[in-house]
Amino acid sequence: MIRVSFARVLLALGIAAAANGQPVISAAANSASYAAGTVVPGSIATFFGTGLATQDGTVGAPRFPLPTSLDNVSVQMFSPPDYEAVDAPILAIAQANGAGQINVQVPWEALAGVMPRYVDQPYFVITVNGVQSGDFYPALASAQPGIFMYGANYGAVLHANYQLADVNH
Repeated sequence: MIRVSFARVLLALGIAAAANGQPVISAAANSASYAAGTVVPGSIATFFGTGLATQDGTVGAPRFPLPTSLDNVSVQMFSPPDYEAVDAPILAIAQANGAGQINVQVPWEALAGVMPRYVDQPYFVITVNGVQSGDFYPALASAQPGIFMYGANYGAVLHANYQLADVNH
C-alpha cells in the first residue's frame, strides 16, 4: 500500500498544471504586512504562485483608477450568493523564473467572515493569456491591519495633502 500526503498530491498537481502553462495560485497574503492566508475586502492583497505573468519582470499599473487587466493578466473573484465574476483592480505583476506574484485590491463584494469551507465561500481565478488558474479559496476577514513601510524605519503614512508624515512634517 502506498501512502501519499494530501499536500504532496496538491503540489504535484500544481507543478503539472504550471508545466502545462496553466497559472497556479499557491498562497495569498496581506500586501503591507505579508500576513499569510487571509484577505480583506477593499484591502491590497498579494497572490503568489507560478505562471502568473506573461513574462519575467515587473509590470505596474500605469494609472488610477487601477486597471482590471494588466499585461494580458486578470484576476476575478466569484462570491456568493450568485457567484458572478467581479474583476479585481491590479496594482502590479511580478515574475522571475516562473515564480510570481500579483498585487490586487480585493473587491468590496467579498463576504468577510465567511466560514472557511468551499461551500458558500468566495474564490479567486487568475487568467494569463486566456488560460485560467484553478479556483483559489483564501480565508476572508473583516480586518487585518498592515502598514506599508518607507525605508527601513518609517511607515508610509501621508497627510491629507499627500505629503509624507515624517519627523519634519
